[in-house]
Amino acid sequence: MVRITELLIKLVAAVVVYLWLRNKKPEHAIALAVSIIDA
Repeated sequence: MVRITELLIKLVAAVVVYLWLRNKKPEHAIALAVSIIDA
């Protein structure tokens, strides 16, 4: 159960970072989102 919660937190964080960066640096947003999920 802890693992699922951890993945959900990472997923939410990645989405937030992606949406925030998409407006500023679109080319970096996807890579950063992926790095958060993979971390």
